[in-house]
Amino acid sequence: MVPPPLNRRQLLEASDLAGYARVIGLKDASSQRPALALLRFIRFVKRPWRRPWLFIWPRASVRLRASESGGAPVLGPWTDQGGYPRGKTVLTHLHWNAESGAYETVSWNAVWVAAPPPSALKKALARLFSRSGPGAANPTDRFAPSESERRAMREAAEVVGVAKVLRVERETPWHPLMATLEFLEVEKGDLGEDEDGPRTLIEVRLRLTRPDGAPMSLWSDQDLYRPGQTVMANLNWGERGRSFLQTSCPNGVWPVDSR
Repeated sequence: MVPPPLNRRQLLEASDLAGYARVIGLKDASSQRPALALLRFIRFVKRPWRRPWLFIWPRASVRLRASESGGAPVLGPWTDQGGYPRGKTVLTHLHWNAESGAYETVSWNAVWVAAPPPSALKKALARLFSRSGPGAANPTDRFAPSESERRAMREAAEVVGVAKVLRVERETPWHPLMATLEFLEVEKGDLGEDEDGPRTLIEVRLRLTRPDGAPMSLWSDQDLYRPGQTVMANLNWGERGRSFLQTSCPNGVWPVDSR
């Protein structure tokens, strides 16, 4: 058994260094030393103020936890040796271990394959070159990500497909905001079946912001689902089984032409 998962806020609080990084190498374990993952950071989420040279040479080594075998399961043992695939971009949360002189993964759920969200420059260019007049692009519209970003998001998502946003609403004042999608094409995953055959309608639980605009989670997707719009969506199943989906990452949804 392993400890319970940490939420995004807990992961950041427990981290000395967090961000998007490409796994540029892996060093196998020897009899004296554990395995290492070599990372090149693309974007920092939490900056390592004690190690300013990372801004000039944004590379770090992560000491991987060895898997344990044999014996009865106990609370605590876990491994992150499969969490850093070579050549992939990951979002990771690390803390510095002074005894080993290396970074270590904060928790078993503290690293996953993910593409970084669009940069401020990319967003500014989107606003600068947005069209005016009927059918104009809204400043919050997203440019389609690059092919490498799409591959990373596809690997991290459980459901990927093209869907039309039918409505965005909450059933009661205390009910989460939900977007109802009608899938036109499913490229990855299985939505299951209903009485009429393959399931096409599904709800997506949105990540909200407070009335003052501050996010209730690390990021919000409530502006990405607009009724009547057709989107490419990268989604994961929610916490309670397969009753609803959630956007897999901050830039996991973007508008596409109707099909």
